[in-house]
Amino acid sequence: MGSLPDREEFTRWNDELARLGSRLTGTAAHQEFVDSVSGRLEAMGLHVHRDELRFRRWEPRRWELWMGGEASQRLAVTSPFPYSGETPADGVTGELVYCGKAPGTFTDASGRIAVVDVPVPRIPTAFLRRRSGHLPLTITNPVAASFLRAPDLAAAREAGVRAVVCVWRGVSAENASGQVLPFTTPYHDCPALWVDGATGDELLDAARNGRRATVVLDADVAEDAVTHSIWVEVAGADPATADEIVVVNTHTDGPNLVEENGGLALLGLARHALRDGRRRWRRGHVFVFVSGHFRIPDLAVDPLGQACSTWLEAHHDLWDGAGGHRRAVAGVTVEHLGAREWNDRRGRSSYRPTGAPAHELVYTGNPEMERIYQAASRLQRPRRPVTLRPANGVYFGEGAGLFRAGIPTISLVPGPTYLTAEAADGGWHWFDPVLAHAQLRTLARVLEEIDRTPTSVLGVAQPEAGAVVARLVERLHDITQRPARRAP
Repeated sequence: MGSLPDREEFTRWNDELARLGSRLTGTAAHQEFVDSVSGRLEAMGLHVHRDELRFRRWEPRRWELWMGGEASQRLAVTSPFPYSGETPADGVTGELVYCGKAPGTFTDASGRIAVVDVPVPRIPTAFLRRRSGHLPLTITNPVAASFLRAPDLAAAREAGVRAVVCVWRGVSAENASGQVLPFTTPYHDCPALWVDGATGDELLDAARNGRRATVVLDADVAEDAVTHSIWVEVAGADPATADEIVVVNTHTDGPNLVEENGGLALLGLARHALRDGRRRWRRGHVFVFVSGHFRIPDLAVDPLGQACSTWLEAHHDLWDGAGGHRRAVAGVTVEHLGAREWNDRRGRSSYRPTGAPAHELVYTGNPEMERIYQAASRLQRPRRPVTLRPANGVYFGEGAGLFRAGIPTISLVPGPTYLTAEAADGGWHWFDPVLAHAQLRTLARVLEEIDRTPTSVLGVAQPEAGAVVARLVERLHDITQRPARRAP
């Protein structure tokens, strides 16, 4: 497929991205990536538009956990709790107290260090409305656990807790390592750390014996930080469709290579759209690289529509079709290419690859979008697609904003267990370059198929009510809110 990067070139792009490491919103590494993407787009002859966004950036510098007095014992920390808060450089010290399972009960924890268990439950996949493909009956994923049952740091702060230690339960230490979770909560002004189950057991034993601990979470807080969403337009070749566009979007911020390398795919697809300087497709295409996915509370005008909702709100003239505005006839969202499946294995202590791709979750916004995706992906190898109907407000990824705006969508958004984790190698060991390039080629075919499909056939977004699934979602929430075990 001419002008798409071949596998070698696309792998090299991903390797360069992995070397940047974590690119959380508004950090120096994130800005470097955005500027790099912008430079490559300009080198193609495209005009890059920038939307400046301002927010409070919280960036941890040092995190430690110590137990005991003069002969202090340093304990392993899997990660800091994002946007929780910060301590003085030498930390805060207090008696340990167990406050139950998350969200936690902090009534008796004033002036103390609270310990809270966070179970990672087996979540029934029935809440996902499948169109095609297969999923296991249940999944275990730290991301879902942090959304369903996060510790209530606001309540801890109100109770006068000095700091909170959150204990992952039900996942290995390797699986828990580096998780930037939860990433959808506001700044709390209550420092908190994550630890694995073995460390949590030590803390619970210490709490029973009235021991003390010190929490260090040194962080830099910038009250007026800047980040940028960027976008470019590739005009269509057919004057008859000049008022129609296809939106192709992703986000640029993330803790590892897989989350998020969608920007590299958009670079390749934009170059493909130009077809060596000529316009490949009848309709115009807008390629949108948003920032803010990892600061949705601060940077999304519609949290359910995620960070892209802010771009949509700022640029109605490009997509809503009202009063002479152009109309978006389709949206394609690109996230998490090349994701290998890694899971905790029963009977084994290590976290390891299964040898299969992660399930390629793909939202298709109506039956025609489903047909287009199936036609475009049938030749992809390797592949493990599971297509989903958007229902009950459940739509993972940055395609949610397009769908909520009424645009028919196709959204690639695999959800591996390590999706939100930082890693020393930038996440390269989780990445499959063969799969990533195969997915890129599928996405190019998706855009080809959309371009030759009449607008009247593309249709509109079709949300579904699904009362039975809604009850399952409510039941899932009830299960995860079972009473905590008795405090020591």
